[in-house]
Amino acid sequence: MEKLNSEDLERYLSLEALNELTQISSDPEWLVGLANAYEEQTRAQIAQLVDALEEGRSEVCLELTHVLKSSSLQMGVRAVGLGFEEIETLVGGGDFATARQKHAELQLDFEQSLIGLKAFLGQGATS
Repeated sequence: MEKLNSEDLERYLSLEALNELTQISSDPEWLVGLANAYEEQTRAQIAQLVDALEEGRSEVCLELTHVLKSSSLQMGVRAVGLGFEEIETLVGGGDFATARQKHAELQLDFEQSLIGLKAFLGQGATS
């Protein structure tokens, strides 16, 4: 698995939130399972969001971005959570074109964040 350097880790992840997760359980299997569940659910919700953005369904977009923002921030995936917060604001203002563009840019952050998240939780880090 690719690793992120410490600067990238801090860009993509909230070490404070991740350390809180490791306080719940230090079992690496449980933590990696949690990361895998986050990834699976997030990918499914992102697919729904893409459709809703294309169709201009603001209520669905707002619900999905709120859930995606909250779950990402709770999992310590700061860059993604903040990105979904920005999309939520754009959709709330009716700017679907910019929201779609931001979503496309957010995909790389999501993939990079997953690498860091799984590496951090898989090691049971407590930095």
